Parts: sequence; C-alpha cells; structure tokens
Amino acid sequence: MAAGQGGPAEEEPGAPRWRSSSARVGAILAFANWWIDNRQAPNGEFGNNYNDDTDLVGDWISLHMIADRDGKLFESVRRLADFTWNEHMRNGLNIISRDPLHAYEEGNNVQPYVALMDYGNPVRWERLLATARRYDGFLLTDPAGGGAGSPARPTATRRCPRSGATSSSAAGTTGTSSTPPPRSCGTTACRS
Repeated sequence: MAAGQGGPAEEEPGAPRWRSSSARVGAILAFANWWIDNRQAPNGEFGNNYNDDTDLVGDWISLHMIADRDGKLFESVRRLADFTWNEHMRNGLNIISRDPLHAYEEGNNVQPYVALMDYGNPVRWERLLATARRYDGFLLTDPAGGGAGSPARPTATRRCPRSGATSSSAAGTTGTSSTPPPRSCGTTACRS
C-alpha cells in the first residue's frame, strides 16, 4: 500500500527514517478519513456524543498541518467547532454545568484547534478572546493579595459571570478551608 493510503507502516531495512514516518502518517490519515467519511454528520458530530467527538479530533490538527491537501480535516473540525460554539457555548463557555474535564470537552477544547487551522480568521480569534474574557469570573483570588490557595490567606473571592457581583468564602483557623468558594453571587440570575 502506498504511503498516504493507510495500512500498517512497513519498515524497509536501510530506508530513511522519514519514509517510515510518512507511512505512519498515511495510516493515521486513513483513520481520520474513515471517521469523516463514515460517521460524521452534517452538523459535525460523529455519533457518540459531541463532547467525546471533540476529543476524537484533537490530533487532527497535526495531520492538517502536514497532510490535509484537500482541506477535509479542516472542514471536519470546523463543522464540529461551529456546532459546539452555536449549540453548547455562550460567551465563550459551555452552557451545561459539568465537572472540569467534561466542561472543557463541551467545545472549549476544539476552538483553539480550528483557530490554528484557520489562522488569521477574525471570527475564530474572537471566539478565543470571548473565552479568555471569562477567566476573571472563574479564577479564585485572595483579596489580601496572597494568591489563590495561599495557606496564610485562603479566603477566596469569586466574581459571578452573570451579574459581575463578587462573593467570598473564608477559611477556618487551620489555614485550610473545607468550604469551597461560593458558586454564585447569590443573585436570582445565579441561582437559576
């Protein structure tokens, strides 16, 4: 089987290292193309769950950089990124409350891939900035300036992403807190 068409990478005695690497790339490219051709829906999903689908395409950016002559990998990742952005994200973050790993898989993880694959596209760049603008609402800070998680000052302040209001949680006298930082500012918008 020719390089770039898939199949196992065959080592030839004395062949340059790049030649066997090229065969491996062909095998990985064949894998990606199979998923695109046989499983990807028009909206970008592959049929299991979109948050697992965003994991599937994680290595395709490398393939795109070296072997995506027809733009098929880019188009695949673009459809998935646009689907997650339009259906499962608002203002740069996912709209479903999840644990950190699964929150990341709701679409935040695929946006940087497509931004690099479509380098210079202002829409892609603005999506990354929308996410970055939200960090202040989710990073814990110490009002006394000791830094998040500082043993001397474990009090944390959290800014509500909806209202902009802040709230604090104070630690016990031992220097650590078993009480997590507040999840909301207490406004009606945050409780909903």
